[in-house]
Amino acid sequence: MEVVEGKTRKVYVFDKIVVKIAMIYWKAAISNFRFWWKLDKRKFIMIVKEFVWGDYYNYNFHPKTNLFAGIRANLLEFIFYLRYRNVFCQPTYFTFFGLINIQKKGLACEISVEEFKPRMHQLTNNEIPFKDHTFDSPSNFTVNNGHLQCIDYADPIIQPIILKYGKKLYNEFIVL
Repeated sequence: MEVVEGKTRKVYVFDKIVVKIAMIYWKAAISNFRFWWKLDKRKFIMIVKEFVWGDYYNYNFHPKTNLFAGIRANLLEFIFYLRYRNVFCQPTYFTFFGLINIQKKGLACEISVEEFKPRMHQLTNNEIPFKDHTFDSPSNFTVNNGHLQCIDYADPIIQPIILKYGKKLYNEFIVL
């Protein structure tokens, strides 16, 4: 078994499946609440309101990011796969309320970054965002029967790209 730690999830790689567990940073969330409280009381109230009702990707030090980003990523990945079943996405079989995801395991993509990025941009007509976590690294992909598949597709920014170019990427980005 191999263990890989990302920013919001810890991944356990077994023989045939991959288990993604959402990481929850309680200490960082409490620390961030204290930081905002000391900085500005009015801003703290705004942060608390946004914590309850709003989008939590607006602040780097937002407590909601520390608490729920991994859960959100797992849920987005599972729902996206369940809804579209795009061939370019590595199948996500199950989620337990976003805390745990179970995904099919594939072979690691052994392409160099120098070869990978230009080809990816060419096949998507340069629609990939300039600094995109997923499409920047071949480590976010696996190879199944010579076809490239994405294993980290939780980002809502890249999901439209996958919908638009997923079949093309799967069929034309052949890895030998």
